[in-house]
Amino acid sequence: MITILHSARHTFATTVTLGNNLNIKVISKMIGHTNTRMTENYARASEKLISNEMSKIQGMYQ
Repeated sequence: MITILHSARHTFATTVTLGNNLNIKVISKMIGHTNTRMTENYARASEKLISNEMSKIQGMYQ
């Protein structure tokens, strides 16, 4: 059961919240962490998220 909850937190933090550009402080509160350092272990930047952010930067210089 703990493994399922752990996976659910990772999925939620990475896919749902970071994927929709939520602030890490907001994500931390939503997950129930007391600090963002704990949340950073759950919310990892995916390849898609990195690609989207790089596209934004590229668009600024074209």
